Amino acid sequence: MNRREEWRRRLGRSAGAAQLSAPQSVAGSPQSKVNRVAPPTEADLAMLPPRQCGWPGFRLKLRIVPNEASRRSRELTESMARSGTVCLLLLAALLLPCEANGCMPGLSTPGVTWPRGDIVLEEGNPLRINCTVYPDHNMTKGRDSSYLTFYNGTHEISHEHISVLNDTTVQLLMTDLPLSNKTVMYCKLRKNKEYHEKVVCLNKVIVGKRPQEVKNFSCFSQNWQALTCRWDVEEHFLPTDYHISWSLPGRAGRNSFQKTLTAPVDHCHGDRKCISDSFTRMSVSCPTKSDADNNTCTWNLSTTPIYRQPFEYYYIIMNASNALGNITFPSIKFHHYAHVIPAPPENLQAHNLTAHSVTLTWAIPYPLQNFPPGLIHRVEYRHKWLPKDRWIMANTSHLNPRAKNLTLHLSNLPYAFTEYSIRVQMKSHAARDSSYSEPSVLQIKTAAIRPGASPKTDTGSFEILGDLHRRDIYIYWQHIPEYYHNGDNFDYKIVQEDENGDSLTLTPSETTVSFAKIKGLSHHMHKFKIYASNSVGQSLNPSIITIPSHSNVIKEPLSFTKIEFGRGIYELSWNEPLSDEQTTLPKIVNYTIFWCDSERDRPHQCTGNFNWTHVPANVNTINITVPDDKKIYQFAISANGANTSSGLSWTVCTAIHNKGLGKMKDVWLNKVGSKFIEVGWRLECSNRIGLVTGYNISYCPIVSAQNRSCREPAHIEYVAGDATTIHGNISELMPYTTYMYQVSVVSRGGQGMPSDAHLATTLEAAPDPPTSLEVANVTNSSLYIQWNPPVNTNGNVKFYEIHFDKNSTRVDGSITEVTLQNLPSFTNHSVYLTACTIACSEESNVIWAKTLIGNPGMIERLIVKRVNASKFLVWWEPPPVHGGHIDFYELSVQVVDGSNNSMNKKYTNNVTELIVPVTDCSVDEKRRTYVFSVRAVNVDEHNQTFYGPWSEPQERDNCFDSGFSSLSITLLSVFIVACTLVGLLWFYGKKAWFSVKEMRAVEVDLPPGLDPSLQDIMGFGPAQKPVDPSRVTPADLADSEMLLTKSERHGRNPSGDSSGCSSAGGHEDSISSSLTSNRQISTDSGTEVDQMNEGSNKAPSDLGHADEDEDWEFRATPVQQPGVQPDAYPCLQYCRVGAPGAESPVGPYIRVGEQAPPSVATAPNLTNKSGGYVSLEQVPRASPVTSASGYVSHPYVWKPSASPSTADPSSSSASSSASGSPTLPPAAPNGYTKVGNADPAKSGPAAAATPVAASSGYVALGNGGVPVIRRPAASNYVPHGGAPPRPEAAGEGDQ
Repeated sequence: MNRREEWRRRLGRSAGAAQLSAPQSVAGSPQSKVNRVAPPTEADLAMLPPRQCGWPGFRLKLRIVPNEASRRSRELTESMARSGTVCLLLLAALLLPCEANGCMPGLSTPGVTWPRGDIVLEEGNPLRINCTVYPDHNMTKGRDSSYLTFYNGTHEISHEHISVLNDTTVQLLMTDLPLSNKTVMYCKLRKNKEYHEKVVCLNKVIVGKRPQEVKNFSCFSQNWQALTCRWDVEEHFLPTDYHISWSLPGRAGRNSFQKTLTAPVDHCHGDRKCISDSFTRMSVSCPTKSDADNNTCTWNLSTTPIYRQPFEYYYIIMNASNALGNITFPSIKFHHYAHVIPAPPENLQAHNLTAHSVTLTWAIPYPLQNFPPGLIHRVEYRHKWLPKDRWIMANTSHLNPRAKNLTLHLSNLPYAFTEYSIRVQMKSHAARDSSYSEPSVLQIKTAAIRPGASPKTDTGSFEILGDLHRRDIYIYWQHIPEYYHNGDNFDYKIVQEDENGDSLTLTPSETTVSFAKIKGLSHHMHKFKIYASNSVGQSLNPSIITIPSHSNVIKEPLSFTKIEFGRGIYELSWNEPLSDEQTTLPKIVNYTIFWCDSERDRPHQCTGNFNWTHVPANVNTINITVPDDKKIYQFAISANGANTSSGLSWTVCTAIHNKGLGKMKDVWLNKVGSKFIEVGWRLECSNRIGLVTGYNISYCPIVSAQNRSCREPAHIEYVAGDATTIHGNISELMPYTTYMYQVSVVSRGGQGMPSDAHLATTLEAAPDPPTSLEVANVTNSSLYIQWNPPVNTNGNVKFYEIHFDKNSTRVDGSITEVTLQNLPSFTNHSVYLTACTIACSEESNVIWAKTLIGNPGMIERLIVKRVNASKFLVWWEPPPVHGGHIDFYELSVQVVDGSNNSMNKKYTNNVTELIVPVTDCSVDEKRRTYVFSVRAVNVDEHNQTFYGPWSEPQERDNCFDSGFSSLSITLLSVFIVACTLVGLLWFYGKKAWFSVKEMRAVEVDLPPGLDPSLQDIMGFGPAQKPVDPSRVTPADLADSEMLLTKSERHGRNPSGDSSGCSSAGGHEDSISSSLTSNRQISTDSGTEVDQMNEGSNKAPSDLGHADEDEDWEFRATPVQQPGVQPDAYPCLQYCRVGAPGAESPVGPYIRVGEQAPPSVATAPNLTNKSGGYVSLEQVPRASPVTSASGYVSHPYVWKPSASPSTADPSSSSASSSASGSPTLPPAAPNGYTKVGNADPAKSGPAAAATPVAASSGYVALGNGGVPVIRRPAASNYVPHGGAPPRPEAAGEGDQ
């Protein structure tokens, strides 16, 4: 037998053996789960040619998969038969093994595994592998089967899965292997002393599945022109092929289908041609291999077999096969017409486009015009404001499903001037699902119209910013969404309406979609109208918002806080506005809560949409849920009255609810004193959870700045307040002490975390007094004292001030002992001290200490008197500083003669005087000088003697002289005193004489109204110096007022006329104020005339005897005029101002009013019985009138006349004498002054002698008689010098 026949025989026997070990199996057969391979015999192994290279892959697979090996060997055999000898030799070379007893071709291994090559297992089957070593291999010396082991990849398999069969073979048994196609099992020889670890052989293990039913199977016809089926398959972990076919309904179809179900297809072993031959001619398979390769298949009008359009139903069959089996699945009845997907509609167009409607037309694509079931149409549209995946469906139920061209009218489109997308789709009328065609899409834009509405506002949707002079106003509104703009150039117009209803269009300084800012408005009320406008026009009904005046604005709510709870929920809380006791504001009716979404939180202005809600006035907390919890929302509040509001008040931050009260971060030191610390803080949002009720300040003194341990338990100072409270005080602290403090907020939600610890040192203060002051050592001139520092220094002790006796001294603050020097001896000294920082402490304890006996002081007074010619009395006073007990005195007497010879004698005495004998110069005729000095001497308890200094020496000679007598000295003293008194009297007398003389020479400068120089003109006295009217000043008027004295009024009605001289025009107040003082005019001795009782008719001669209790307003001193009786001038020196009523003016009176003056060229007509007046401007100064006329010009209003000679005094006198009474032109008496003693009703001496009643209401002017004027109830007169009456008053008085 040649090699070729041997290999053909061997291949056939191997295939047969494989088939015997793995017989044919059908789906579900238990035998298919066992893959048994018969081991080769020794003869088979011996037949393999040694060390011949070949391709082992096919041979190994041939042994493992019997069906596949049988099929491939058959194909190879047929191929070799066709190709001839060359192909047969090539195949033999590939199949030759390299080594008869090796594991892999071309490799020398010490053993072999069985089965060889790749092992395919169905899921759930156990794995068995035998590993055998060659005993005669040079690598197996000294190693038998006990050295064999298995590895799964790099991990050694546990020996519990390995069993030893004999000395050369072991077996691996594993169950429940996972699905995998990447597992590699290695059999290895473990190392020994001579050899390293060695691989015996390896196997790739595949654990897979039998063919599974397909998933997601679907078929559809695209526009009734092509049929496509698709499906998904599971992962089998080994190659698996799927094939699809279908048959048609009907008799032939049913027969072929039945035959197909009973036809044995397993024998085809997956061969396509074999399977196709098993069906009748009506069965249709996939035109391509896409079903096996890509799990899809398509039939159309150009494929073979062709797509069959007219049939409504198909029967579809699926077949699958792999190395573990071949399965045909049950057929599927497929509704062909229900799965036809049309092409998009054609020629879609829009017609008759308006702001809210459009008409659509479209056509059916080919070949669906004749589609038997007909088509269902779906029309959808969406505007650009809708989400992208949302469409609005139109009603198309009335459309004909078999029509070829269709028309649809869309109305009620919601938005004008808006882009719309319209799509039209179709599906088979037989379809049960939403298998619509791809849409035809059309874009349109509706027409523009004017805005349909104005922006919405609320009573408090404004914000006021400003100062005392102007206001800037933010006006907020709910902006109109863009889909309601209805046209191009959309904008908001703000029109201001004034009180008259006129409108003025404003241009705000800043405008957004939510607010506008208007600058520079006044504090008055303002009314605004807000319109929405576009290119077509503006909205019809405006929104109106009123800005109240500054005085009518309600105060803002306090502590407006925002707390976030998550999921778009916010809690808002606030406090009522503070009431102002001085201002009555409108009552709060409700609150408005505003919110808007914005890109940033406050203080940035909100640019999103505004919304609001109203809250009753008795509510101060509300929960708001916003639509989008991902956005930032700003919140505001306004307090609203009936017709006013506070405007918006914004929250500035957000607090997180579940975060709890946060830690106070912004804490600082405001002020510090010696006994207090003021702490400031600022709340953050996390500290505003709930309404804030107060703050806790925890503090304690610490050891030092480096050691912050508390020296005593911490104290807590509670500060009641709310979110607006920004500081608190810690009081009753120790001065100059470092304290550590922390601040935490207290609210309804509890107490927050305290702030970081801060340090503050109180300022210095006066320390405590020094303690333990004592005297440590005493001498006769010093005290050594010492003390302890204050217990509480309250700062740095700069110095100690030591007070002793009436002196003081300072020592450094670091010293606690000092010696007080130069103190008087034997003296009690009081000593105390104070400690001083920036202020001194209270006094320490006072100590007394007495210095020791020391040197006495110097005797200051030493007196030496001559007793007689032979004795001197020496007397002295003790020294001011004793220095001890003064035990005795030493008197030193030094005798010096003319030859300068001296002799010193000392006397000791314990008293302060001593008789010292001397030798008189008359005895021995020698003149000697005696020098006396004395000192005090102390002796202490130790018999130590202390001498005081010698006193100042006193010199006396020994010659006795008696001197002046006492009488002589007395007489001399009396003479000197008498001379001194005479000189003083002469000096002061002369000075007084000169003063009197100088006073006599002084000229009295009276006011012009009282100047005696005018009396000569009136005939009352000698002519004096004339008055220059140009020199009259208001000061002169004041001087005249000062000559009048006030007198106390008795029994007057305080609410009535106080003077009796009120103006007829009703000027009681102004005139009465001028009459509150009584006047005295005196040119004589100054004696006063008593006041006359009201209503008395006493003659002027009795005026000087009026009782003191009578109610007199004015008193004057009479001046006797030559030739005139005093009673002839009853009203002299007084002036009437106002209207006299019906009575005629009599006597020398002055009338001041506003009458038109008479002609300048006309002299006063003294015959006018009713007038009795002369114009103030017509009486020339240079032409005095005779006493009979009774008129002079008024010096208070004097103006020089242009023609001084206009008035003729002689003519005036003659006229007066002839007529017997003075007359004036018949003009109104306004502006005239009468001066004189003539009654207008009389003339001549009789008139002069007639007394005038005091009730006339006139005030005398000049220095004539002494009128005593009562104050009648309605006389309307005031003393001269009072305020002039108003014109109307004067006019009324002349009627």
